[in-house]
Amino acid sequence: MNVAVGKLIWNRSLDNLLWAFSELTGSNPFPARPNGRGRPRGTVGNWQLQKLVEILWQTAEDYGGNLYADHKRDYGGTMIKALELLRPVLPESLLPKILAVPTIETIIKNFKASGRDW
Repeated sequence: MNVAVGKLIWNRSLDNLLWAFSELTGSNPFPARPNGRGRPRGTVGNWQLQKLVEILWQTAEDYGGNLYADHKRDYGGTMIKALELLRPVLPESLLPKILAVPTIETIIKNFKASGRDW
């Protein structure tokens, strides 16, 4: 096995384990920065919303769709529509009453730039 592939598999396994423990405990998987000030770059305050948006975006991308958020559009974009459609079946505390389109835009932009996938 190629060393780079092995490292990727190992890192992915650790990420999956981190998410699993975060789900079980309900805790934030993003630790504070080493200097103790704020969240790591590329994260938002509601880590569960961030994960949901990332997974929805990746799933749409994998199957040829396009979910986006655009604060210049009245309806906010297709990701906002998708989240509103899912709202009735999601836990009440997951989605804020009013979705902040710029925040959703940032989540998508940072996820695309990270090169990660689910």
